Amino acid sequence: MEEGILWCAHCTKPHRIGTAVCPETGRSIDRALNRAQRRDDPLLGTVLADRYVIRRLIGNGASAAVYEAENTVLKRLVAIKVVKNEASAAAIERLYREARLVATVYHPNICDLHDFGTTPSGAPFLVLERLFGETFARFLGRYAPTPANVARELFVQLLSGLHSAHGAQIVHRDLKPQNIFLVDRAGCVPLVKIVDFGLARDLSKLQAGSPLTQPGKAVGTPKYMAPEQLFGEGVGPRSDLFSVGVMLYEALAGKHPFEGDSVVEVKSNILQLEPTPISQLRPRLPADSDAFFARALAKDPKARFSSALEMQADLVRVLV
Repeated sequence: MEEGILWCAHCTKPHRIGTAVCPETGRSIDRALNRAQRRDDPLLGTVLADRYVIRRLIGNGASAAVYEAENTVLKRLVAIKVVKNEASAAAIERLYREARLVATVYHPNICDLHDFGTTPSGAPFLVLERLFGETFARFLGRYAPTPANVARELFVQLLSGLHSAHGAQIVHRDLKPQNIFLVDRAGCVPLVKIVDFGLARDLSKLQAGSPLTQPGKAVGTPKYMAPEQLFGEGVGPRSDLFSVGVMLYEALAGKHPFEGDSVVEVKSNILQLEPTPISQLRPRLPADSDAFFARALAKDPKARFSSALEMQADLVRVLV
């Protein structure tokens, strides 16, 4: 634990020893809670790779956790993604794969990878740029239906980053609002960042027999998966474009194109039903909006846009 630092149980930020009141919340700092917090999460306050001081937990998943840390050499904040001790071998392999894939592509709309290492216990970790803002999922909770001009600006950025990933032969396979981060920017729309390439596939280096790329195994989040992805076969760049189409429809319509009362029903609707024409839900959208979504959400991958760049160009043309 870094000397002179007390972790606040209220705002989860570090304050100097002797601070009586949390400057973030105005509440008294309870040292007992801080001690309990450090016992529950031994990574808090530790130093990784001799320069990354773990400050606070900012994200927690089933197999990995994300912390805010400070690079003590460069004096800047970073995000540390660490595989949990109880994580499976597949989860560990996904983190290694994420490191390899993200390192091959640099784009302002893709979360940047700074470093890679292992904790003293042997758990691998990624050092990523620290992003400040909110997920697209949280954004949709407040701004759906989204104004057409705002949706246009956000998805132009998303498709630009996706085009770069696809150009490097990387298919994300898990595009959803939770994996799209909107970075706050004063005076303009947020900066879009694609995050979490843990389920991504490198089309240039497919390994036959690998349990992570085995045909017939559906990988991703069903609500945003293309029909071929639900079947676990033929996943490629156009599968990602289907996911983008679902998110854009959700933003503009304020509802999921294949909504259902259960995951099973949503999957069935994706495979069998056509969504309600967007013009019926947003009559003021341009007339070509229905044709755009007919391509974006086509059941047959060959009927969809051929690339993220083509989809971006049509989006710019339609949402003027």
